[in-house]
Amino acid sequence: MCEPISITMGIMSAVGTIASTMEAQKAADAKVKAQERMGKNAIIGAQHEQNSLRIKQGQEKRASAAEEQRSDSAAERAKAGAAAAAAEGNVSGASVDSLLQSYDAENGRYKSATQKQQSFKDVGTELALQGTDIQLTQNLEAYSTPVAGPSYLAAAANIGASSASAYGSGMDRVAARET
Repeated sequence: MCEPISITMGIMSAVGTIASTMEAQKAADAKVKAQERMGKNAIIGAQHEQNSLRIKQGQEKRASAAEEQRSDSAAERAKAGAAAAAAEGNVSGASVDSLLQSYDAENGRYKSATQKQQSFKDVGTELALQGTDIQLTQNLEAYSTPVAGPSYLAAAANIGASSASAYGSGMDRVAARET
């Protein structure tokens, strides 16, 4: 028969192990929820970043198109003014045609440069979008690391060892009293 002290020690040890295991499980559950929340926030953040980049790209394209229209209008006004001046002065021929063509050529070069610049901006936007995808993937991988929970086998072994130790201590006390 075991002593009450030994039984109490065994029970206390088992209760402590169970409480410790339950707390470890709660901590693991909380970490999993935090990882899920961080993953969702990373996705939302990446979506906002990509939307922002697309909006900026659209604004840049509209500004580039408006600049090309202004250039076309300015070239047409310059050509009309040159043609009117030539007509007033009774000037015609190759020199007038050459002047009008130079306005068209200058406008063409300006529009070409504007389109190249927009093309470079588009490449930059695409690279930035790829960067947000890569960053999102890295974040999701970091947030999805396995969470170690408590070892129920170790807890059971600890309870068994404590119980055996308490039983052994009790038996030793009983044997010591009988002698």
